[in-house]
Amino acid sequence: MAKQIYLDSSVSQYPILEIKNTNADAKSGIIKFIKNGSSVLDEDQIGLIQFYSDTSTNNNGTQLYAQILSQIIDKTEGEEGNLKFSVLESGSLTKGLEIKGTGSGTRTEITGDLTMYNDVNDGNPSISLGSANTERLTITSTYDSGVKTLNKVTFATTTSLTDADKGLMEFNVDGTTKLTINDSGITVAGAVTGNVVGNVVGNVTGDVTGHADTATTATTVT
Repeated sequence: MAKQIYLDSSVSQYPILEIKNTNADAKSGIIKFIKNGSSVLDEDQIGLIQFYSDTSTNNNGTQLYAQILSQIIDKTEGEEGNLKFSVLESGSLTKGLEIKGTGSGTRTEITGDLTMYNDVNDGNPSISLGSANTERLTITSTYDSGVKTLNKVTFATTTSLTDADKGLMEFNVDGTTKLTINDSGITVAGAVTGNVVGNVVGNVTGDVTGHADTATTATTVT
């Protein structure tokens, strides 16, 4: 027999479902979803939380606005699952965030734009990518001191290795490396269009068109 718990109230911020644990240890109460069918398959749902409300044209609470869904990715013993967060977008329920097991680590997928704001003085929000604090790329938006206006954006790599060029940066377009930044400087593959302000140290292979203000040493190779 299908079973259902139904809570209804016309009082503001009610009904409330409260799960209380008074034990003195560090553990909390649990909400547990169990999928125990006779033929478990990949992509089976394990648990689903949905959020409904009214719309401007009806007040029967039948419009689904958001949901949290957990599924089986790989039913093999002890393998992978996922957790999806979806919201209503232009009339369709659209996945915005998914956390999933891949067999070689977890992966987080975001659909659409990712916006990160830190609306406090000296907030300086940053993103770090890597394996540890000592092995990472950090992108930082640095504010002007004492306020929230943007001063600069910094791309920085950190590594514990002392080998030359570890933590170098490569910029790749369609499978081809176009720009490399390492301990020695900047290497560009292909044409550079525009003005260069500052000193150029090293060899230039190819044609140079324009005007040079000064040159300490210049050799023309034909």
